[in-house]
Amino acid sequence: MEVYAWEEAIMTWARSLPHTGMLYEFFKFWSDQKESFPLLFLFALTLGIEFGWRKLLTPTVLSILAVICGDLFSRRVVKFFVERPRPNFVHDATCTMSKCWGFVSSHCTNVAAVAVVLCLYNKRNAIWTIPSVILVAISRIYLIDHYPLDVIGGVILGILIGIAIYIGYLQYRVLKQKPIEVKAKAQ
Repeated sequence: MEVYAWEEAIMTWARSLPHTGMLYEFFKFWSDQKESFPLLFLFALTLGIEFGWRKLLTPTVLSILAVICGDLFSRRVVKFFVERPRPNFVHDATCTMSKCWGFVSSHCTNVAAVAVVLCLYNKRNAIWTIPSVILVAISRIYLIDHYPLDVIGGVILGILIGIAIYIGYLQYRVLKQKPIEVKAKAQ
């Protein structure tokens, strides 16, 4: 898959931005799970204490499924077949691993999948999930880890995965509510 001129123009602009200081740390926070996980864990802990753990069980399981499916599909399927290099690996023909390929952004896929699942589960989650998706998408370009099309593709893939997981959840609920009929044998 080729890199388009408009994408290179955006990456040239991103390279011209400062990559030190508060702005860099802000976007790195949104992209680096090692930095954002403690805050996310504290947020989940606070929600669990405030609303009760049972209310959080279903959205947590759905979110975990969304991340697992998103990560597997983006890293092991799409990147493997497309093999589009990341901005920093464009001229490195020796790199043949998933970390060198950019289409689609796994970060964007995972965050978008979780956002869709949580928004479909409760529409009030859109207040914080949609801005999170936007911030992760911008951070992947700002940090020069992905081209814009990688990010857009990741968000679209995440939306599709999130919808599929939620439809699966609804089907599970329907099946769970139907009693299983056992026909008695005629004697």
